[in-house]
Amino acid sequence: MRRHYRLRKPRDFARVYDGGVSTASRLVVVYALPNQRDGARIGVAAGKKLGNAVKRNRIKRVIRAALHELLPRVKPGYDLIVIGRAAAGSTKTFQVRADLERVLNRLKLLGSDANHG
Repeated sequence: MRRHYRLRKPRDFARVYDGGVSTASRLVVVYALPNQRDGARIGVAAGKKLGNAVKRNRIKRVIRAALHELLPRVKPGYDLIVIGRAAAGSTKTFQVRADLERVLNRLKLLGSDANHG
């Protein structure tokens, strides 16, 4: 994910956690907060309860791969945090993508992709 699409600073994460709305599914939790930018920024997290660094990094890698496919459809003007759950570690990318798509639709943050019809 390109740098201008990423949430990186702890204060940005804290702002979204504190002021954003959230919704959850079996594989991910998504927090969303409107921002004053032209595009969406996304942060990916996996807590220490999920296991060691290898397991947490795998969860984040799978989520990033799923987001890469959905990013062109995410509505601009939002900061998002996607938190992986334990089940995401043993799941294929396409399943995480479908789950993430459902959550983003629930938040009304997913539009149609101009390239895919």
